[in-house]
Order: sequence, then structure tokens, then C-alpha cells
Amino acid sequence: PKDLIGKSDAKEFPILIKFLDANVPLSIQVHPNEELAQKMENSHGKTEMWYIVEATDKAEIYLGWKEEYPKEELIKAYKTGNIKDYLKVYKPKKGEFYFVPAGSIHALGGGLIVAEIQQTSDVTYRIYDWGRTDRELHIPQAIEVTNYAFKDDFKLDYKQNKN
Repeated sequence: PKDLIGKSDAKEFPILIKFLDANVPLSIQVHPNEELAQKMENSHGKTEMWYIVEATDKAEIYLGWKEEYPKEELIKAYKTGNIKDYLKVYKPKKGEFYFVPAGSIHALGGGLIVAEIQQTSDVTYRIYDWGRTDRELHIPQAIEVTNYAFKDDFKLDYKQNKN
């Protein structure tokens, strides 16, 4: 590998690529940015990018806010489990890209195969898990790291150029 990527003193490779086969909605979650991850977990933050490999007609992505909301209203929704009602829902298609900056609330719905390219980090704060109770939620941490600003669109425009 050294001949391919060069010499590095890093303890870990800085990016991670996963293939996710989401048959059911994954948990609604958020990842901290670099500064907050260092402060809270002595770890790295996580920004992600999704490439839609396959999507059924019923596939959905939950990413960012439907509209601009007061921060206090969103925090209350985190605590009451109603946060899904505030999320922007995308109907993804094969070949699309979505950028998920650290601090962005997000979840993959069912019916998707996604290539997820991300910063190498294990820090995930789960906010809502669709009624499944076997995994811990991290509401206080999620409240601290969420970016509450409204962003109009997370879908990336990409046009393939033929060689």
C-alpha cells in the first residue's frame, strides 16, 4: 500500500467507504464536527457523502429540516420523539449524490443501497430509532452537536462528461 498511497504517520486512514443495504429505515442520527468530536469524545468528526447505487420507488432519505424552525422547537421534538415530523424527505434515484455535513440530522429510509464515503469516525448520536428500543438514544449529545440552520438542498448536482 505504501507504494500506492505514500508514507503516512497517521494511525488510521482518513476516509472510510461503506456499502449500506437499507431494507428498513436506519436510525435518525447526527455526527459532530471535528471541534466538537475532539471536545466531547477525543475523536474525529464525521462528514459523509452518499451515492445512491439502487433505490426502490418507495425509497426515502431524511436529511435536514423541512423549513426553518426555532431551535427550541427542534430540541423539544428531540426530547419527545417527534423529530421525524421536522425532517426534509427526499425521494432518491439511482445515480444521485447527497452531501451530509457534520451536524446535519439524517437517516436512510428503506429500499436503498448506498455507497457512503465518510471521514473515519465512530461517533454517532442516535436521536430516534422508529420505535425500536434495543439501542440507546443520545439526545443530550445530539442537541449539542446539531446544526439547527436551515439548508435548502443537500442533493448534489452532477453531470457526467463523456471522455
